[in-house]
Amino acid sequence: ARVYITAFSVNRTFTVDGMEFVSIVVRGQSFILNQIRKMLGFMAGVIRGNLKSDVYLPDAVFTKGNI
Repeated sequence: ARVYITAFSVNRTFTVDGMEFVSIVVRGQSFILNQIRKMLGFMAGVIRGNLKSDVYLPDAVFTKGNI
């Protein structure tokens, strides 16, 4: 089975209470969208300092309920 993304765009950045955010739009099949959502959440956690970058990715990102 092939999974695919039909569109991916970074729309804008904005600041709320001194914290910078970026708006990202991903369109595609649900499986790949969930994988991307979890990877982006992990990346944001590392950047914010909430997660260590040396955390083993499958345990931190791909385990249901961690995000």
